[in-house]
Amino acid sequence: MLLSSSHLLLLTTIFATNAIIGTSSTSDFDMVAKIGEMRGDDKRLIITESLPEMDKIRNDESSACNSGLPTVIGFLTAEESEESIYKKGQAATLLSLCSHSNPAFRAKIGTEGGVAVPLVQMVQKAKDLWTKGEEVASTYQYLDVAALAAEAIWALVENSAENHRAFVDAGAVEALGGFIVASKEQNEGEGACKFANNKDGASGRSPCHFVRMWAAAALENLSSNYCDNGEECDGHDEYCGLCFYEWDDEGKLLLSVEEGEEVKYTVSAGGTREALANMDGLVEELLHIVCEVEPDREHEREHPYPTESLVGRDDGMPSTVGWAAAGILKNLALEDKLRPMVATEDAYNCFCEMSGSFDWLEADKAEDAVFHIGRDDDCLKMMEKKFMGDMDFGGGDYDDDDYSEDDYSEDESYDDEEAAHGGEL
Repeated sequence: MLLSSSHLLLLTTIFATNAIIGTSSTSDFDMVAKIGEMRGDDKRLIITESLPEMDKIRNDESSACNSGLPTVIGFLTAEESEESIYKKGQAATLLSLCSHSNPAFRAKIGTEGGVAVPLVQMVQKAKDLWTKGEEVASTYQYLDVAALAAEAIWALVENSAENHRAFVDAGAVEALGGFIVASKEQNEGEGACKFANNKDGASGRSPCHFVRMWAAAALENLSSNYCDNGEECDGHDEYCGLCFYEWDDEGKLLLSVEEGEEVKYTVSAGGTREALANMDGLVEELLHIVCEVEPDREHEREHPYPTESLVGRDDGMPSTVGWAAAGILKNLALEDKLRPMVATEDAYNCFCEMSGSFDWLEADKAEDAVFHIGRDDDCLKMMEKKFMGDMDFGGGDYDDDDYSEDDYSEDESYDDEEAAHGGEL
């Protein structure tokens, strides 16, 4: 794959902590250093929950999330130039890092921010450049920035009614969905992310897939309902803001409410779901992405698991997109009138297969999709047959003597350090 100099520069930006890249040498506010400080040793591509070290740094009054926030927003909203592109990407990254497991920051952005329009414009420009199909280098340069903007949208709209409204009004749904469709259609017949007859390397890695992943992830959060059951959330509660559903005896999917409990929607995203369903070619492309997932694959460099992917190494790999596409589709299945679009037999089979993925994020989204289309029992039987086959366990008793430590060779032993990094890659 062709890596533009801007792509390499942006990746260096994420890792560098001691050098100023893409910023003025006279600037007193080094966004690169701020990113490095906040990330520390955390190189996860997809941060589903912040670590205590990140919380401590960003809670400091001098952090980019507090007194430095006006400067970050200033970089984001500055007039665009070749130099400012990198700064906009860095600013978007800082907004993402400040938002993870941090509802108070998301609320602050919702009331004081003004970031929705510039972030959406960054995605829209990447989509327009892609559709135009010219100047590979300049387009790839912008794809990296657009991916970071989409990631910021994903992080900011989670469980935030104000931010959800601001990004919908700014055209986020159309820009994000438009890129997913456009990146498929630019070179008809060549597959997604084949730009201007440019052939990617054998791995298929491309900043285009980087945008597709974060665009789909942002659309999942924009199409999600969020609920308030009266309990306080500090951001580290994994169920904070989530809505739960159940099927009633009449075959209706309803909001699940325990007896004596009051639950209300803080965000009801039916309008976003309908807009996505009506976007020409989007649902078909999302289903295609999901059905391309190989749930039985091993985590390797050519097809990494999303939750074990590292920033700067695995961003832009096609195998990191499927979880986010499934997240949108499971939301569409919440609507009675939209459910048939994602409940075909082929779609169900793809969701069910993906629910058995070795990556928990892929499995989680697919399990929800299967449940929302009302076929979780069927899928359970299908997966039991796949993994258990027609084995007859005979009902015999378990005998400790049948097993010994000798059955497990030293070469097969579990290594905590290796496992933490997904093994040797």
